[in-house]
Amino acid sequence: MALTRKQWNNIIILASAAMIGTLTVLHNKTANIPDDAIPLFDQQATIKQISVDGYTLTKNKNNWDCQPKLEQCQLWQQAWHQLKISPIAQPSLSDDKFKHLEITVQQSPQPMSWQFYTQDGFLKSASGNWYKIPPSLQNNLLPTELNKE
Repeated sequence: MALTRKQWNNIIILASAAMIGTLTVLHNKTANIPDDAIPLFDQQATIKQISVDGYTLTKNKNNWDCQPKLEQCQLWQQAWHQLKISPIAQPSLSDDKFKHLEITVQQSPQPMSWQFYTQDGFLKSASGNWYKIPPSLQNNLLPTELNKE
């Protein structure tokens, strides 16, 4: 039995409404930062350099410089300085999620080393502690050149 034009229009309207509802719920779930999220970096400590997979963000007097040169250097710097994390138990990682980037942060008084699991937004400290980065804060943590890979 063939559907009439009016029935097809009703199906399209309902499907569109369902999609908008789904996207709204997803946005509301991922846009919020959890209450237990804490800043990754102490505001009094000075970050001197952040290195991620061959890309380096360095503080030179009053401004930040990226090597190699990146257009979104300021966004990258702001994302790391405003980063908040939530402590979690060790997650179970499947084989494809073992891929991670080494991140080194030169901070007073000593450098910190992290493993960043980009698929799920996990951070693992050198001491073996695990943290979750809220999805809304994951966007600009990597240079766009690394996000394309």
